Amino acid sequence: METIKYEYGKKPKLSPSVLALGFFDGVTLAHRELLKEARKIADKKGLSLGVFTFYSTDPIKPLSERIYSTEDKLLLLGRCGVDFVILSSFDELSGLSPEEFVRIISEDLGASVAVSGFNFRFGKGARGNVADLKSLMEKGGGSAVTVKEQTLDGKSISATLIRELISLDKIEEANHLLGAPYMLRGLVSSGKGLGHSLGFPTVNTDIPSGRATPLGVYRSAVPIGDRIYHAVTNIGSCPTMGERKTHAETHIIDYDGDLYSKDIEVYLLGYLRDEIRFNTPEELIAQVEEDKKRAIKENGELTCQKLGLK
Repeated sequence: METIKYEYGKKPKLSPSVLALGFFDGVTLAHRELLKEARKIADKKGLSLGVFTFYSTDPIKPLSERIYSTEDKLLLLGRCGVDFVILSSFDELSGLSPEEFVRIISEDLGASVAVSGFNFRFGKGARGNVADLKSLMEKGGGSAVTVKEQTLDGKSISATLIRELISLDKIEEANHLLGAPYMLRGLVSSGKGLGHSLGFPTVNTDIPSGRATPLGVYRSAVPIGDRIYHAVTNIGSCPTMGERKTHAETHIIDYDGDLYSKDIEVYLLGYLRDEIRFNTPEELIAQVEEDKKRAIKENGELTCQKLGLK
């Protein structure tokens, strides 16, 4: 998948395409349905499928947390079969009129068809809506398609709801609406080595600021090479071992290897318990063994499909 950075006034060389529009935070189940519809249109017309979106750090809403970073979002969009992604700065385009915004989409970015969700807004003050998008695209010789609201179990699928569920440590409900398990991805950093000394080595990954993050102990899965491993992930300050800033420590069950300074992906599959302070190392060891047994049992068979890798 190609990534293209768009700056206002600098027209990239792009062929006509079907362009999906939105912020795509979390690449949720609703986003995935939108992309499926856009792919159908692209295949029917013999065009490539692109996404126009914004950097995850842009203040589109008065909200500091995002489900995923820009890099994570790009990774997941690629797994959804997108041919290319155009990234832009929200701050740079937020003051444009709806007419100018659509001109950019159709003329600068070459969209023959613009595909958006039912509540898509654009232009200064979010004045433009899906009816305006359709009208303005048609004036420019293109067209626009609106994908209806996506619901699951009677709930509208939205990144806002998913962020709330994550903050409440309801990771299984969040996964249901994401359409794939919540992912932590990052560089393995050095720790104190205390887990290794107690018989359960862990890999440490930092949690970026501004990231919607659950807290507690989770059953998880880690793909390494051609195998997916069961794992237990603690997200918090590790009070038993001497408190640190919030980070993730993952014990990868039955893995014996060195992952230091390598990027890994950790998928949270279900909540196990709160993070607590243990009085003795023996209490901690006994609890970790119980966590491992539950993780293996409750995770079930681990497949690429289950993790959204295919």
